[in-house]
Amino acid sequence: MGSVAWHGQGNRVGNRKLGGRMQARDLIWLAALGTGARQPFDLDQLGSVIDELAGRIWTPVIDVMASCLEEIHRSGSLTLNESHFATTDQGQQILSMLLGQPAGPAGCPIGQVGLRLKLAFLDLAPPQERQDHLGLIIEACQDELAECRRRCELCAAHGPFGRQWLRHETERLRRDLGLLLSMRDEAPVSMMDGLA
Repeated sequence: MGSVAWHGQGNRVGNRKLGGRMQARDLIWLAALGTGARQPFDLDQLGSVIDELAGRIWTPVIDVMASCLEEIHRSGSLTLNESHFATTDQGQQILSMLLGQPAGPAGCPIGQVGLRLKLAFLDLAPPQERQDHLGLIIEACQDELAECRRRCELCAAHGPFGRQWLRHETERLRRDLGLLLSMRDEAPVSMMDGLA
């Protein structure tokens, strides 16, 4: 992969190093590159994809999406043909890097959107990278589950309703982790090629 430029130069995303937590623009890049790897799309179709995957959690402003598409196109990661974008080979590399970037805690909105987008496009990564990316997602979920349990045990200030809600959140994370583990176990590297 070397020094593929995106959002900036080399291994940097804007003013931060690649590998830091995903930000809103990273989510747009992920959605655009993943969508373009499946089929050509326009700005409205990208908005629809994000709406379908993110639900009501997050909807980027159309001007920001347009700016990101222009930036991605200028970087050489998307081609443009009659108002429809498609992902290039370089864009495929960047998509794979984004799939490995931390999305943030699954309990916060940007983390939820990042998880949804990553799982939607995970099958587009090379087989071994898919397993690696899924492993990172599982690890992040395990860390968040441990943190949520700790908060439940330590904080008496939540009151009975607050503690009940934290237990509910802990149970949701436990279910999410169980699903992720079953995805990993049911789809070893050799089988993951057929998941698309």
